[in-house]
Order: sequence, then structure tokens, then C-alpha cells
Amino acid sequence: MANSTESIGFIGQWRFLHADKKAPDQSGVVITFDKQGGVTYEIKAQEKTQIIKLTYRVENSWLIIDQPSSPRVERTRFQITPLGELVLEFEGTKSWYQKI
Repeated sequence: MANSTESIGFIGQWRFLHADKKAPDQSGVVITFDKQGGVTYEIKAQEKTQIIKLTYRVENSWLIIDQPSSPRVERTRFQITPLGELVLEFEGTKSWYQKI
């Protein structure tokens, strides 16, 4: 089901822009979605990079993410704005990402 996102430009790398509420600093975050349903979440901070490998699928406007090494499904609402930004809404906080 991950392939259905390609038509809306979902596949690729996204760099964090900003969040709408007080949220942890994500300025070094890059999220990469691949066509096979894989997600790479990179966090760059203090000269270190943490990489988290996840899987995803899409159900309507929901991104369903799971971490195979610690299975637990998370549901995140998403949209692509008219400006081409990816907006993820998780637990009441919206975060904006720009495709790179």
C-alpha cells in the first residue's frame, strides 16, 4: 500500500521546517520515505546522527508507522500542502517538512 503515495509526491527526503506548538527541537531531522514502505528517520545533533529504521503504510490521510525492532504501531495524520510541504500531526502537534 505504500506505493499509493508516489502520486502525491510523498516518496523522498523531507527536512524539518517548524512545528506549531512547543515541541522538542527537530531542526536536524530528515525523514526519508521509500517506495517499498520503509522510513529512515535521521536525527542530527551535536555532531552525531541517530538513525531509526521504520516501516509505513498509508490509510486515507493517515500514516501508519511501525518500528520492527520494537513493534508498536503509531498513527499520524498527514497532508501535502499547496506549497508542497508535508505536514505531520501527531498527538495534537503539527510539524512541517520541506522536500529536499
